[in-house]
Amino acid sequence: MEGILTFFSTHSNGMLVLFSCFAATIFFIQWVAWIFCFGRFSSDRTDSRTGRALRHVLGDLLVKIIDDFRHLLALIIVLIFAVALGYTVYRAGSQMSDITNALQTVVATLGGLVGSLVGYYFGEAAAKRSPEEPLDRGIPEVPVQQPPARVAPPPPQTP
Repeated sequence: MEGILTFFSTHSNGMLVLFSCFAATIFFIQWVAWIFCFGRFSSDRTDSRTGRALRHVLGDLLVKIIDDFRHLLALIIVLIFAVALGYTVYRAGSQMSDITNALQTVVATLGGLVGSLVGYYFGEAAAKRSPEEPLDRGIPEVPVQQPPARVAPPPPQTP
């Protein structure tokens, strides 16, 4: 019995990885069966309401993440930029030249990416604006006067 406990003590990380992979495989197989209606998820069986709400919430979450992935990716990139900027300023020290070099390094590597994200979002807002909406809301629109309509002369009368 002591040999088994010694084995688990020396290989605890490996056993944890093995059990985690096993659990992930089981969950993946269940998910695939649920998606393709295999086994207990087939449509010919009577539906039980246990677990339906959780599956619906998780499925809806995944759909929203996929639909809004570009927004999530932009948020992650901006957060990485902010964390990298804060970390380099914190680690730069108290010398102003060190702080300047650290800021230049981070802004040079990630600044263009964040700038393109900002440009994309402001460009998207401008593209979504309706054509009838004026570009500058502060200036009232002046109505354009139309020239008066021409009236055709009456046809000549024959006696």
